[in-house]
Amino acid sequence: MKPLHFKSITTKIIAFGFSITLITFIFALLIFSSSIEYLKSEIHDHNQYVAENAAQSIDLFFKTIEENLYTSAASYEIGSVLEKRRGDLLPYLIKLPPYIKEITVLDRGGADISRASRERFVSRPETNKKRTSLPLKVLIKENIHFSKIHNTGFGEPWITVTVPVKSGARVKGWLSEDISLKGFWHSITGIHFGEKGYIFTVDENGKVIAHPDWSVVIKGINLKANHQVVRFINKWEGNNILSYKNENNIEVIGTYAVSKKTGWGIIAEQPVKEAYAQLYNLKNKLLALIVVSLSSAVFLSIYLGWRLTSPLKELKKKAEEFGKGYLKSKISIKRDDEIGELALTFNNMADSILDKTNQLKLANVNLQEMLGCTIKSLATVLDGKSSWTAGHSERVLGYALSIANHFDNSSDFLENVKICSLLHDIGKICIPEVVLEKTDIFTDDDMKIMKEHPLHGARILSSIRQFENIVPAIRHHHEHYNGCGYPDRLSGEAIPFIARILSVADAYDAMTTDRHYRKARDLSDAIEELKRNAGTQFDPQIVEAFLQIILNERGFISAIKNMTATACK
Repeated sequence: MKPLHFKSITTKIIAFGFSITLITFIFALLIFSSSIEYLKSEIHDHNQYVAENAAQSIDLFFKTIEENLYTSAASYEIGSVLEKRRGDLLPYLIKLPPYIKEITVLDRGGADISRASRERFVSRPETNKKRTSLPLKVLIKENIHFSKIHNTGFGEPWITVTVPVKSGARVKGWLSEDISLKGFWHSITGIHFGEKGYIFTVDENGKVIAHPDWSVVIKGINLKANHQVVRFINKWEGNNILSYKNENNIEVIGTYAVSKKTGWGIIAEQPVKEAYAQLYNLKNKLLALIVVSLSSAVFLSIYLGWRLTSPLKELKKKAEEFGKGYLKSKISIKRDDEIGELALTFNNMADSILDKTNQLKLANVNLQEMLGCTIKSLATVLDGKSSWTAGHSERVLGYALSIANHFDNSSDFLENVKICSLLHDIGKICIPEVVLEKTDIFTDDDMKIMKEHPLHGARILSSIRQFENIVPAIRHHHEHYNGCGYPDRLSGEAIPFIARILSVADAYDAMTTDRHYRKARDLSDAIEELKRNAGTQFDPQIVEAFLQIILNERGFISAIKNMTATACK
């Protein structure tokens, strides 16, 4: 191989193209690298800001509820109900904010004294209402108590908040308010960033208590497998910018914030495709820049190599002719540069390939002739083991090919049928002649030996690579369509198609030719036997096709019966 020198066209084009590509790559890499991490960080900081604002809104809401509840506990109306142990709280309830759905005054022991409810809220199932007495731990602590979040039958979330009503330092009763969270939750979960970003809230165990899809809340779904929920439960800190799959198998980025008042986790998620839309735009711009740069490089490279057009067209034309099989095509380019060397190399290669191709064609012809002679020789040897079976393979070949043509006349298929027909009984070479020539009724031992000939045939041919496609047909040509044949008791479509063809052709020839143990049956008896065993021993479709051939083509049977084994030419 000659070393490249500076004046060669190849060197100039490679150097110029490499320089342009390298400059473009470095420029694009600098732009992309300097922007990608910054943009990701900005996106996640914004989502974190949204989640923290939602957490602060929750804290502010419950702080307001707590302050209002203590104010109500100190009011004259509540004190009066406790003193008199009776009273109508509805007028007082009407004055309170509409999200307070029910108020209850309880005595010091937590027993219900008086209650007032807004009409719609009363329709919630009785089983969802709070018990008429307070839990023991609330009575002992004598402090504000927040219950778990519940849902009414129509999906309205609510929570019970209870505070002690005191006279000085002594607790003289309790004030409990059932507060609807529906409007507040809608304002929180209705927060969107981008078009598809959303917020949901979970408790310290990962159970959803607020979600844009209220069916998730009503079903009490737990999302502790969610990546951000895991981070919240385990109190992992830091701004994790890695994407993950959410419960809907959508790739998202997310973050979380914690409500200091309730301890709940506020999870903010946004689909990656939307969140990183700017990055994708940047990527497209980068690709456009690369395309422009490469286009410029191509244009300039064409300018440097325009004189190569004519010889390259000649080279392309000859290469196409060569590819189509015109191996004698030669390139008539006389140059002292790389193109001239390429043309000379091409011509030398063409001469070499042409010579090798001719040798391969001759070898293939000889191989095919040798294979054909081998097959016929094997069939002749097989038929020669017994004077009663002379010509059997050739006759089976005629019957089988007539059937095969009815279904598939492709050359490869017919060639396989031909080989299988001639060699289907090759395994009988391994059967003792005393069994093959026996005129008495076969014993069980004789039948066992005879039934082994398909296995012997498959074993003999399996060692020859060219016969690997026909081995299954040789092995299974004595299988029965109903599964009662041998050697593997296959049935129906599990039996190779060629084997099913051989089964009919072999049986027909056996019935209509003289054997040492019986005389040939006439044509009508053989046809009735095929009909009778169609669907049990034989494939009914193949029997039907064979009978059509027999009945429609006069002279067909006599022509095959007169067939004699031909010598290998």
